[in-house]
Order: sequence, then C-alpha cells, then structure tokens
Amino acid sequence: DWDGDGRDTLGVRRDDRAGITARSTISRVTAAQLSASWRPGCPVPVDRLRAVDVPYVGYDGAARTGRLIVAADVAEDVAAIMEELYDAGFPIQRMVPVDAYGGDDGA
Repeated sequence: DWDGDGRDTLGVRRDDRAGITARSTISRVTAAQLSASWRPGCPVPVDRLRAVDVPYVGYDGAARTGRLIVAADVAEDVAAIMEELYDAGFPIQRMVPVDAYGGDDGA
C-alpha cells in the first residue's frame, strides 16, 4: 500500500541511503519461545504478546533486523515507530529479546 506519501499501512519503507526496502513483521509468540522471561502468572498472558521483527541501523551504519517482544495491542505502533527510526538512520547498538541472554537484563 506504499504510495509515496510517507505513510504505509503495510510497514514497507524504502531506505534511500542504501536503496533497499525494509518491512516489519508481527507474529505470535509461545511460552516456549519466551522460556527465560515469561512464566504463568506474568501480568500479560503470552497470547497477548507479539514478536515484532523490525529493520534497524547498527552503529556501523549497516542495515540489520532485530526483534522486540511487546504487548499485542501496541505491536503495530511499535513497528511504525521503529521504521521511522530506521528511515531517519538512527543507530541502535543491538536489538534482541532478553531471552537470548537467559532473561538477564544486565547481560
């Protein structure tokens, strides 16, 4: 649905600096995928969480893809915001779920 007006309901953005197209994707997650960070009794049930895979610019200027785990009701907004940051060339050091570090925020 990209029509060149800068708004995109499908999440497609063009990075004119690199000449590539990036797309965010939103998917359901399971308790097994979040085994280090989610457990029964957590305030947000796992069925109300989503994985948002988004493009980002690394500190080295390279285009990368990262993953955020967010509440389902804000997933589309998060994807749109992250695409705006990508379009602006805002650098991000890394973007991986805390489960990659055994649930340790300090890792």
